[in-house]
Amino acid sequence: MSDISEDRGFKALFVAYPLATIEVFAPDLITERGVPVSVVPLQQESARPDLADPARFTDLALLATWANGTQAVVVLIEHWSSTSKIDLPRVLWYAADLGLRHPHAVVYPIIFITDATAQVTLGSLEHRVGGVVRLALHAHVMRLGPADAVRLAGLHTRVAAVLQILALRDVRAAVELVIAALTASSRAPGPPRDVDRFLPFMQKLARMSMVEEQQFRSRLAEERSMGNILTEWREQAEAEGRQAGLTAGLEAGMEAGKAEATVVIIRDLVQRGLLTINGARDEVLRLVTQGLLTPEQGEESLRRIG
Repeated sequence: MSDISEDRGFKALFVAYPLATIEVFAPDLITERGVPVSVVPLQQESARPDLADPARFTDLALLATWANGTQAVVVLIEHWSSTSKIDLPRVLWYAADLGLRHPHAVVYPIIFITDATAQVTLGSLEHRVGGVVRLALHAHVMRLGPADAVRLAGLHTRVAAVLQILALRDVRAAVELVIAALTASSRAPGPPRDVDRFLPFMQKLARMSMVEEQQFRSRLAEERSMGNILTEWREQAEAEGRQAGLTAGLEAGMEAGKAEATVVIIRDLVQRGLLTINGARDEVLRLVTQGLLTPEQGEESLRRIG
């Protein structure tokens, strides 16, 4: 937990679930245009205004595309713990750079502040000459608090589940926050392994102490309704990994036209107890249905499997 920075944690979460990220940070964009058909994380590298400055001032940019071909670049500026650290000219630089690199997209800059006690500020930068605005930036400043908890819970996504910790961090105990986030994550769409993967980040956001971490693990082991939740998720992730490996091996064998590869791989998995006979037969039938095995190859494979 101590080795994880919030910057890396947020970026990994947002990259893993880009659509869910837009649903949290830009609901007005979804209301205006509907759900995009694709959301792609963009490369972070951008031209720097000062080449001697090694600091990166953006966390992530997401390119959303809709069915009619319209696009919007959602800019998530590297999160700050307080508004006093926000550098609006840098935000303007990065937004302009994205606009140049994606001329057909509308840029939507968002500033994410994680300190709920930080002074409220507007994300506006204006340059006036002769009483006329000649240059302007109006970024959306977002900070999560208890008022956002209901909306986040209603989204039923992994991003919303993790960010509920920030929304309720000042009103609920760390152990309760992480238990709730784990439960919500387990019920949301996504790979089972991600629940375990983001657990240390959840603990980091909840500011969980070493004593609270012990209390948390005791709760997982003691609560009958949850069971040993981490073990269950890990076992499910391992099962998915075995299935993915099985499918990859079988399909590679079929590309070479070798029905023999199917039998060898499946019988080996059966002998090692990683696949039941019924599971092996189902896998052969699936390959026949998908055209990866001919009906004749499927019959021969089923005969040899038993």
